[in-house]
Amino acid sequence: MDQTFRLMTDTASIALFDPSILREKLGGMNLSDTPFDRIQQVAGRTLALLSLASDGVYVVRVTDGELTDAERAYAGEIIRGLAFVVTSGKVAIGPGESLPQADES
Repeated sequence: MDQTFRLMTDTASIALFDPSILREKLGGMNLSDTPFDRIQQVAGRTLALLSLASDGVYVVRVTDGELTDAERAYAGEIIRGLAFVVTSGKVAIGPGESLPQADES
């Protein structure tokens, strides 16, 4: 697997999850103010969140291979131990603001 896409975020974060598992709404959570390790879904491994340096547009590459030499030279850090449960074979990857939110009504 090797896919590259652009992603824009206003929460300086990328969310990864199995959409069949993460069905509950995450009402009113502010990713800017909430430490990721205190989010129940992260602790329960139904959601993985990556913190980014800032809001903006990012090029994301998802692969089961190695980093290219250019990626390795550009990488600011290596994230190890990032894990989340996938049972459906489908993974949603998007900005933190793409998480299911409770209605504001």
